Amino acid sequence: SEAGPLLQNPHREANLFVLLDPRVPAVLLEMGFMTNATDLANMRSETARARQMTSVLRAIDAYFAREDAPEAPVRQASLTTRAR
Repeated sequence: SEAGPLLQNPHREANLFVLLDPRVPAVLLEMGFMTNATDLANMRSETARARQMTSVLRAIDAYFAREDAPEAPVRQASLTTRAR
């Protein structure tokens, strides 16, 4: 099924690029809670972060390896571009 429409004025709490411009495809990953001791230890661990990002990379690769997957995007968004 297709995703719903993008909100033009979504509620924004943080100055994060992924929240600033809903016209730019982006993903915001929540990898744990800083109030959870185990999650916080993982956030501080280079090994744990590498393992998490390897999992994310494998998921993206698997998605684009599907026969019915869309073509990979050609245009890259600039991290310095801000929503107007």
